[in-house]
Amino acid sequence: SGVSTLPSGASFQSSHTRFNLHSTRPVDALRRAGQPVLLIHGSDDEAILARHSRRLHAASGAEYWEVSGAGHTEPIRVAAGEYERRVIGWLTAGAD
Repeated sequence: SGVSTLPSGASFQSSHTRFNLHSTRPVDALRRAGQPVLLIHGSDDEAILARHSRRLHAASGAEYWEVSGAGHTEPIRVAAGEYERRVIGWLTAGAD
């Protein structure tokens, strides 16, 4: 038909790596990260509710910043200056 189909990201990933996306718990992945993690979440995200990142933060100790009024993928747009300051500050602190 001339139309190619691509597997979903999870299917592609599972078939090309030893990592199984469906059996991995995010909190376990954060605990095993072996390096600092910064979670940034929009308070108005309807795709992935902010409560999920709050729980990950509480369970793993990852640094967390919730951007008020931001939806999914919007924190950088809603709070551009603060986003830049926090991310650069976090990256710089981790370089020490």
